[in-house]
Amino acid sequence: MNFLQKKIIDQVESRYGEMVAIARSIGRRPELAFHEFYAQKKLMSFLRKNGFRVVQGAGRLKTAFVATRRRGRGPNIGFLAEYDALPEIGHACGHNLIGVASCAAAIAVAKGMADFSGTLTVVGCPAEEGGGGKILLAKQGVFKPLSCAMMVHPDSKTETLKASLALIEINMDFIGRTSHAAAAPEKGINALDGAVSAYQRIKQYYKGLPKDSRIHGIFLSAGQKPNLIPDFASLQYWVRSFKMRAARRMVRKIQILARTEAKKIGAKVRFRVNSLAYEPFHPNRALAALFKKQLKVLNIRNQQGNPKKGVGSSDVGNVGRLVPTIHPTISICRKGICHTPQFAKAALSKKGFEGMAAAAKLLALTAQELFLNPSHLIKIKREFRRRRR
Repeated sequence: MNFLQKKIIDQVESRYGEMVAIARSIGRRPELAFHEFYAQKKLMSFLRKNGFRVVQGAGRLKTAFVATRRRGRGPNIGFLAEYDALPEIGHACGHNLIGVASCAAAIAVAKGMADFSGTLTVVGCPAEEGGGGKILLAKQGVFKPLSCAMMVHPDSKTETLKASLALIEINMDFIGRTSHAAAAPEKGINALDGAVSAYQRIKQYYKGLPKDSRIHGIFLSAGQKPNLIPDFASLQYWVRSFKMRAARRMVRKIQILARTEAKKIGAKVRFRVNSLAYEPFHPNRALAALFKKQLKVLNIRNQQGNPKKGVGSSDVGNVGRLVPTIHPTISICRKGICHTPQFAKAALSKKGFEGMAAAAKLLALTAQELFLNPSHLIKIKREFRRRRR
């Protein structure tokens, strides 16, 4: 660890108590997508107090923000802050830690690197847990000024490379005709029968798909009373793949299967495909390699496994299509799995807060190298252009 690196690390450590207080308060007051007013206020206050210019409601989203600290000309290094929670189980994805870590990293560079030339930007991104906050921000051009973007996600393992699957949501409403199930069943068209048949056909179709494909669905509506033939039944599916083209192809096939089963019984089917599709995420390996170097500085073990194993979906993929982006993970527990009550506890534990501080240091050190060595960005952008082609 050299003198410049130590200055950055000292900046994070000097704010550790404040970081824990903010993360704990956000964690104990979980807010769902597009309602993260308390978390937004806490993070914006943290940044303003440390000299950042903060714009609330960025990209026409009330709970988003963009904070900047500019000094001269140079690259614009972006830090992504998430802070929304999950229904019922709160911060079971550790977003109370993510937002604080990204803000603290930007502050550490601003305070610990007096001669940096360029811009530090923190983008407050609401509604990652369904809602596609980053997709909406991307449509408003919020990420366009960035040279690169990065964030660290809590997990049970520390890994520098982590991919994610494309995600498309589709709802199917089956329309039949109601009738008395005992007195006049012949006069009804059972929408539930159409939905059940479609569900079975889709399940069979899924079994023949490649291993990196995902189709999972639930019944949203299946009728009101047993003695009434249901005139309405509804299914919801989430379709995933590492390639958006494959995901869209699966959605089209699902629609064909549903129409076929509905037609067999004289029912109709309506489709609603969510226009906010989550793009697959493929991390920028050159930027990830720079982040990996910082693990050695802090003596943190890289537990890298298969980047495509044990992954879900995130709207960070939509950012990654616009600018070079990384989404590494930091260990805050040994065996916890995201989106469980156990992980929510880990996100409010001592180990969780230590992981948050480590994430802030790693992000800040990576940004420091980008400012000190502009040649890194040349390599990062070259890879980004090559992947886009």
